Amino acid sequence: MGKVLLQCFLILITPILGIFFRLQDALYAVLAILSIEISPIEAILSSLPLSERGVSLVCGLLISSILLWVLRKVNKEKVFNTGDKYGEYPLSLYYFASKILGYGFVTLVRVPIHLQFQLVIKDLFDNVKVDDNTRAYVQPVKVMKKNMEHISNEVNLVLNDTYKILEEQIPSNKRHLPTIIIFNGNKFSGVRNFNTKFVDEIRKQTNKYSQNYSQINIFATTNTKHNKAFIEECFKNARRTGFKNLTVFQFDPINNSFAKNYSILKS
Repeated sequence: MGKVLLQCFLILITPILGIFFRLQDALYAVLAILSIEISPIEAILSSLPLSERGVSLVCGLLISSILLWVLRKVNKEKVFNTGDKYGEYPLSLYYFASKILGYGFVTLVRVPIHLQFQLVIKDLFDNVKVDDNTRAYVQPVKVMKKNMEHISNEVNLVLNDTYKILEEQIPSNKRHLPTIIIFNGNKFSGVRNFNTKFVDEIRKQTNKYSQNYSQINIFATTNTKHNKAFIEECFKNARRTGFKNLTVFQFDPINNSFAKNYSILKS
């Protein structure tokens, strides 16, 4: 957040300074550093029907534009949300970092799962990074189903990966719904594994039940590599399953439950 605010400050402050200070020489110095011919710019500025303050404001805007161009080139190879802080920023900030400041990479590590869905589905960044410490480990998965006889337009998808999800952690108003529970097959040790069979099973179940239900509720303790894989396989663009509504429930460690919910896809 701090580096974004700093870059925004640098971009915005220059035109403001142009109102109070003469910035023509500053513009010419920037052009000289970039090996851009100054004479044509001088001629254009001198022909403008503006006061000296107006010309200085134009110079400030030009400096800001050049600064933004430089920042976009530098940010293209950078990861936006680095560091140890939890990346629960507004989606609009991620959009601004990508589309305006030109950041080329985003990591899903330390990002809430509902935002992981948004970032992958909306394709905000050219490159999406995941946890490098996840090891490939193919193992059988287990599928359980509950309340499938209950008539509803909603279905729960419970994905047990790094930790097991308990029934009492599901909101009480969702427990009676048809529920598909998929276990990755590990011993819930907290170790991050990437299991292609786990992703394949998620794809299989979402394909099957998208024909019967219009809304799917996701409850997951999945690692970032699994998340990126099954979101792309099941919910992104042309490969999206037929669910009209997708809601992701975020685990709240304070209440030890999936109390908060976020609408990702909505008809």
